[in-house]
Amino acid sequence: ASYEQLIRNYVLPTIGGVRLQSLDGSTLNRLYGELLTTGRTAARRNAGAGLSAKTVRNLHGVLTRAFRDGVRWGHLQRNPCDAADPPKGTSPEMKVWTADELRTFSASVASHRWAGVWSLMATTGMRRGEVLGLRWSDVDLDAATVTIRSTRIRYGTTIATSTPKTARGNRTIAIGPATAAALRAWKRQQNADHLLAGASWADRGSLVVTNVDGSPPNPEAFSNLFVDLAKRAGLPPIRLHDLRHSY
Repeated sequence: ASYEQLIRNYVLPTIGGVRLQSLDGSTLNRLYGELLTTGRTAARRNAGAGLSAKTVRNLHGVLTRAFRDGVRWGHLQRNPCDAADPPKGTSPEMKVWTADELRTFSASVASHRWAGVWSLMATTGMRRGEVLGLRWSDVDLDAATVTIRSTRIRYGTTIATSTPKTARGNRTIAIGPATAAALRAWKRQQNADHLLAGASWADRGSLVVTNVDGSPPNPEAFSNLFVDLAKRAGLPPIRLHDLRHSY
């Protein structure tokens, strides 16, 4: 979905009409320069006129792969991206919490309905999609282990069940006794929610993370809730994914 968006927003309106054989490094360099200065779509101009260097490098990566296929299929003699110069850039400094800040967060959400879920994220390094895709059949509270088999991800406006990001993503990890106890408490609460909802209970897959009615939370709403909880705890702002880095 992100590749399609890059092509639709930044390639087709600019060089979409250029014949493949006419493309060269200078054409792409001009495109990259224009995108860096005035490339933002009208809907996002409030963030500045130009695209970030990272976005332009991502676009260069998509074009490199596309034109590589073009060479392999005989539509191009050479890959024009080989003669282009995408912008250089450095990765932003990673924001993480200290051990004390992590403890502060855990204490602040101890009474939250998803206290066990937050503990799972804070003490295992699991990704958001892995936690939201977790099923009770993948959780062994007696052995204090969790097995990652599926994920719930969002791309564009679509939310779907997928597989772990990498082959190594299929793994079994140990959870601490405090996290196991918090998950037991959450499971009891979830069962109570299920009984109260009756036939209207939305979950049919025994997901670990559900709303009061059994529906799975929207991944973005889940991330936003984390940001709100961290703010209420008076902690430095970080993204939900930064809990993984903190771990």
